[in-house]
Amino acid sequence: MTSKDIFREMGGLDTDLIMKAAPGMPQKKSVNKAWIKWGVIAACLCLVAAGAFRIAVGFIPSQTTDIFREGIPYEIDSVYALPAKYDGKILAQNLELSETADIEFYYKEGGNVNDTDDWYSLIIADDQEDGKLLMHCMFGETDVDDWKVSSVFTKDATKTEVINGVSVQIARLENSLKYEYWYYAIFEYDDIVYDVRVQSNDPNEIYDVLGQLLEE
Repeated sequence: MTSKDIFREMGGLDTDLIMKAAPGMPQKKSVNKAWIKWGVIAACLCLVAAGAFRIAVGFIPSQTTDIFREGIPYEIDSVYALPAKYDGKILAQNLELSETADIEFYYKEGGNVNDTDDWYSLIIADDQEDGKLLMHCMFGETDVDDWKVSSVFTKDATKTEVINGVSVQIARLENSLKYEYWYYAIFEYDDIVYDVRVQSNDPNEIYDVLGQLLEE
């Protein structure tokens, strides 16, 4: 029997037995299966945590969808610098905003930016002392009853209050980041739907913003 025949016959033997029987051969290190199992579990947990983080961070509608940014953007750096005078009062001008507030303005495609009937949305994002403020002002044919159904924040409104004669839906959304909650409110005033959100651990923050907006 040749060495090749012997090798073929040994092909069915367990490799570990062969390695142990050869004292001069380097031994294969055993793999701890427990480490493999826990490694896989850890990797899965990391993926789940990463997904949860993306959801939590991306739950601001202006970051995750384009429903607030349909139309044509018009450069604006102040709520007082709107391209035309609105027929009524834009409550956003009552807000105390910081100099670094981010303001976006959009009007309808094919429309005229100087015609208030063609305005689409005004978006304000500002870092306040105790949290973040995010507000969407929706112009035109937007209806507050339809809006509360389509908006992910306002489907579960917990209470309705009347502030300076305006009916406001107010709710709270749990958050897993630095601030425990998003407090949010939705109301309609002078044919504009206001979607106001405050990231804070203090429920009084949303009332402070509403007090500014709806001051008499």
